[in-house]
Amino acid sequence: MLQAERNYLFFLLSKKEYSRFELKSKLKARNKLSHDEIEALLTEFSDQNWQSDRRLTEMLVASYLNKHYGKGRIIQKLVYEKQVDKVIVESVLSEQAIDWFHQASQCYENKYHSDIKDIKDKQKRIQYLLRQGHDYTTAVEVVGNIQL
Repeated sequence: MLQAERNYLFFLLSKKEYSRFELKSKLKARNKLSHDEIEALLTEFSDQNWQSDRRLTEMLVASYLNKHYGKGRIIQKLVYEKQVDKVIVESVLSEQAIDWFHQASQCYENKYHSDIKDIKDKQKRIQYLLRQGHDYTTAVEVVGNIQL
């Protein structure tokens, strides 16, 4: 039984990277191993470097930066959706020289090609950047100061 689940994990990891949490969920859903056996198997995969949350984080951060996501959205996707340890995510982000203003500018330019019509339109554009994970200060700088 353990060998079959090990093969299943190899099959999954041969297709794409998974976080430890995702693999654990998949093994639990199959309901063939006890909790201790699942933990032992996942520890073996981590020790052998067949599964690595850090490698997954590096790959996904690169992907998310290509989509021009902000730091908040990247952390949200990795920590809360993939259940990767926040320390790993922060470490990977700090190792890269990321210009968050440039990221926000690229995000903005990809979405909007016309001039700002009025204050409501300006606020809408700032909200878009905030939803993409950019901080408020950067969003306001990219869109321009709101004049009431």
